[in-house]
Amino acid sequence: MFLTLVKLRLRELLLGVSKKKKRGLGLMVLLYIVSFVALGAIAAMLFFSLALVMGESSAPWVYFSFAGFLIFLLTFIGSIYATQNQIFEAKDNEFLFAMPIKARDIIASRILALLLVNYGYTLVIYLPAAIVWGRFVGFTAAGFLFSLLSALLLPLFALAISMVCGWIAASLSSRMKRKNIVTTILYAIFFMVYIAVCSMWSQILDKMAENIEVVAAGIRRTVPPLYWMGSAAVEGNALHMLLFALFCLIPFLIVLFVLSRTFFAIATRKRGGVRNEYKEGGLKVSSVQKALNAREMTRFTSSTSYMMNGGMGLIFMVVVAVGVIIKRDMMTEISGAFDRNVNGLIGVLIMLFCLAMVIISAPSVSLEAKTLWILRSLPVDDKAILRAKLGTHVRASVPFILLTATVWQFIGPMDLLSRILVYLIPFLGTVLFAEIGLLLNLKVPKFDWINEAAAVKQSLAPFLAMMVAFAITAFILVGTLLLEAVLFKTELPMMLVLFAFLLLLGFAFYRLLMGWGVRRWRSLEN
Repeated sequence: MFLTLVKLRLRELLLGVSKKKKRGLGLMVLLYIVSFVALGAIAAMLFFSLALVMGESSAPWVYFSFAGFLIFLLTFIGSIYATQNQIFEAKDNEFLFAMPIKARDIIASRILALLLVNYGYTLVIYLPAAIVWGRFVGFTAAGFLFSLLSALLLPLFALAISMVCGWIAASLSSRMKRKNIVTTILYAIFFMVYIAVCSMWSQILDKMAENIEVVAAGIRRTVPPLYWMGSAAVEGNALHMLLFALFCLIPFLIVLFVLSRTFFAIATRKRGGVRNEYKEGGLKVSSVQKALNAREMTRFTSSTSYMMNGGMGLIFMVVVAVGVIIKRDMMTEISGAFDRNVNGLIGVLIMLFCLAMVIISAPSVSLEAKTLWILRSLPVDDKAILRAKLGTHVRASVPFILLTATVWQFIGPMDLLSRILVYLIPFLGTVLFAEIGLLLNLKVPKFDWINEAAAVKQSLAPFLAMMVAFAITAFILVGTLLLEAVLFKTELPMMLVLFAFLLLLGFAFYRLLMGWGVRRWRSLEN
């Protein structure tokens, strides 16, 4: 039974379904392999540049200390949200308790599944780091053994910290208003900080190379466990290996002991939440379309996973807006490379690229798995339902378009019509991408998900919607640059052509949505 629970939990974490299903399994496995190879290649390039600097330095152990920091960061961030949902806010705990299954098997299966996923994250970092170091610097026998042992132990510490943070987050969120929006904002801030660090990585590496002794002294003084890990891997120091092992194991065992004693109480407790006192007042009557719009927007804003994964491109819009303010000179240099004023054209192309990553409409049909019969039973026009799903995608994107387009007005000289098109073209682009995502989800809905994250992240329609949007954006980019350079020589005619192209394409897809899309919606069965 224990192994069965572990298998089911892994399928939910990785594939989003609990029952065995062959359709789509091969594609998901392929996507995981491609993602693993891509991330591993990025890590290998990062560690290659780091090994060249650290290998000949006075403190080569900093290399594996840095690798350990990345492993901890990736495993902690990758598991904290899953830990909160799988252990402290799992919706099937009471169902499992009603079965002849021991509580310790339930909690142990959840922790083991999370740990195995963490080892997958660890492999993405450790494998390239070890290969690069072994190829260009070299291991001692003890160093290689200790580096491997450190990579196996560090995820235990990361999981212990994520379980503590997950417990705190679950306790606080049960007493907060609009907890999902707050959580999403925190995730978005972290992501923007991550993007900023990645963009400054070459500068960080140069600073580390210039001040390696200062960096080494800082690590040894402030985070000695990272020093122990690096020293054990590079120098084969057995004492430091023992200290690092105790550092990872003791917190994990303590958290495991406390959780095993309190899991039943945590899993069955009633969530307090924030209670709103009823105040008597007049009732407002709204139209059916407004009610459907509010329903779709509430669903979007009530799920952190939906907002973060569906609206990732909107976070990039904020990054672009901030980047334009900070790196205005770089934007001017890019525009100057064309020997003519193309500020507006560059702006709309960058915004279209970001908007291609917004997939709010793509999982909106799949999310109706448990409520499809309710919509079918209501005297509501099917077109109004699809318009509501379409409108949520557009309304969520419009504030970010306004922000970025307004910032872009100060990037350089543009004529009046180009300034207006900087707003209108991204708006038409997001309407088009919303229509494509909704049509694809009608074609390939996913109704067998266990949690909403599976419908948003692990279904075919969102992936295809993003790929199609990227393909259209790439076509627009190449076509725009060629036509502007060969035919028009100025940006305004090309922007007008782009506006007309998106307008016609958006109108054609809207007609398709209101025709075939409505018929497909009526034929869906969950």
